[in-house]
Amino acid sequence: MKTILVQFAETRWTSEAVTQACILARNSQACVVVLRLIPVPHPSYLGTDIGYLPPNPREYRRLDEYRATAEDYGVNLTIEAMHSISSFDALLQAVEHFGAEIVFAHFPEAGSLTGSVSKCGALVSSSAANSSRWINRCLCRKRAADD
Repeated sequence: MKTILVQFAETRWTSEAVTQACILARNSQACVVVLRLIPVPHPSYLGTDIGYLPPNPREYRRLDEYRATAEDYGVNLTIEAMHSISSFDALLQAVEHFGAEIVFAHFPEAGSLTGSVSKCGALVSSSAANSSRWINRCLCRKRAADD
């Protein structure tokens, strides 16, 4: 089954990304994974229980909203958590781990990362207003790969 990965980030951006991911998932029989990146201060903490923070009450409400959105679209949505030192590196590892074909990644200061992230097949946006642009890039890239 195809996987669409959505980075759990700023509330408004993530809500829009989850909605767009659910639309794509419904149309392509894919599942959606929402990934919570948990920053840790030292590499030795990666993959351990040290530094794991469960979602706070506000985050739980947001995650419930994302589940409800997926249910409305009739798609599977799972919530995963992952330690990270670098959001960029963690997202690259998550793409491999989940076999994601599409990634919605949010970097507030995308600037110089945009080119690098785009080369690995991820979609970068610094605001929800850009969502139609990165979704179009994704669809064009997918169509080219299917041809």
